[in-house]
Amino acid sequence: MTTMKSQHTIQTDIPKAMGGENQAPQPVELLLASFIGCTQATAIFVARQMGLSILRMDFDLKARRDERGAIALPIRDAPPVQSRLQEITGRVILTTDEPLSLEDLNILQEQTELRCPVANMMIASGCRMNVEWIHCSAV
Repeated sequence: MTTMKSQHTIQTDIPKAMGGENQAPQPVELLLASFIGCTQATAIFVARQMGLSILRMDFDLKARRDERGAIALPIRDAPPVQSRLQEITGRVILTTDEPLSLEDLNILQEQTELRCPVANMMIASGCRMNVEWIHCSAV
């Protein structure tokens, strides 16, 4: 359990098979949640600067990692692969109250990915991002 400056408490755990109690998300699950939250916050900022208004963002994402990076044995030997997420795939479904051109959608996605600190950290680690952005108009 970690308490941050904001006074919010975040709990993590691991599955029982790994020695935990399975009472809270695993840290890597929180990493994916952080990616989603940071992407959403950054997209809202970018959209506002573009004169756009985002009504809703839905995320349908999956993360893939090679477990050998974390659990390979013997423990004194380096694991055969890096312990990190290898890939994030899926879709971001964006709802706005006005039509959005394909060019604006592409700019929004590109600038969000460039400006999101969590995404940048993950990409720098070697994680591949295969995330499609889809626009739905509420009109």
